[in-house]
Amino acid sequence: MIMMMKRIIRLPISQRHWKQLYPNAQNVEWGDERGDYYVADCWVTGDELDVWFDANANWAMTENELDSIDQLVPAVYRFP
Repeated sequence: MIMMMKRIIRLPISQRHWKQLYPNAQNVEWGDERGDYYVADCWVTGDELDVWFDANANWAMTENELDSIDQLVPAVYRFP
């Protein structure tokens, strides 16, 4: 559990499991539920990430904002 703004949030993932998934994560902040998901906002190797987990601690997705389309691999943004 983490206390945020005088409110307790029950996290679906243990600290040990989190460290296995993101060992270099810094400034981790857990937000309120977004729908059926819990979201951790953190920094990993200079990138800000939003990491989404369901209520059973299953990883759902990792969201990373890019500064430019050039940060994508060509296969992602080049269509035939």
